[in-house]
Amino acid sequence: MAAAEVFEQWESLLAASLREHGAEAEQAAQFATLIVAAVEETVAMCRAKRSTQPLDQAAEQLQALIASATRD
Repeated sequence: MAAAEVFEQWESLLAASLREHGAEAEQAAQFATLIVAAVEETVAMCRAKRSTQPLDQAAEQLQALIASATRD
C-alpha cells in the first residue's frame, strides 16, 4: 500500500507540472504514468546492466515526448 501511495503522489506531482506547462489534463495524467513507469523500469535495467545507458536513452525520449505536449 505504501508503494502505491508513493507512485500516486509522483504521478500527481508530475501531472500538475505538465498541466502548468501547457499539457491537457488527460494527456498530463497519461504522461505522468508513463514517466514513472519508464523511470522505475530503467532503474532496474541500469542495475542489471551496471550502466546508466538505459536511463539516459529513456530520458532523451521522454524529454522529446514532453516537449511535444507542453508549451515550454
